[in-house]
Amino acid sequence: MTAPSCNMTVNADGIIMLQGALLLTTVESVLRQSDKIFANQSGNLTIDLAAITHTDSSALALLMHWSRARHAAGRSLACIHVPKYLLSLAQAFNVEEILPLIPTR
Repeated sequence: MTAPSCNMTVNADGIIMLQGALLLTTVESVLRQSDKIFANQSGNLTIDLAAITHTDSSALALLMHWSRARHAAGRSLACIHVPKYLLSLAQAFNVEEILPLIPTR
């Protein structure tokens, strides 16, 4: 069995793409990737979560961390194509109103 992984890339439109499993076991790696990518992004950020395959509550913690950091820098963060299961977690933890989540249609 292969260990879960999650990769972060930036597409031609400047949208940050996450792909894979965003779990407790992968969130530290994603945070390191984001430090490098965000350092090169001076404006508002859009993160596309359409390719997230699995997630847990650590994904919410990471999204809240990113959102607070961008807000502190005077910038915004929007998460698009948020999978239904991640929205359900946000609702269960009552944080959907404080996170910039735009659901998958």
